Amino acid sequence: MRLTEEEIESIENALEAVTIYGHRGHVESEQASFGNNWKDKE
Repeated sequence: MRLTEEEIESIENALEAVTIYGHRGHVESEQASFGNNWKDKE
């Protein structure tokens, strides 16, 4: 797959417009605790 400079610029502009909250580590720790809580309910 090859992208033109215009396509790359369009993707970069779209990504810059997205607001990102938190970070990956927080998401993973929340997922782990959810999984453990779910397991305990069985």
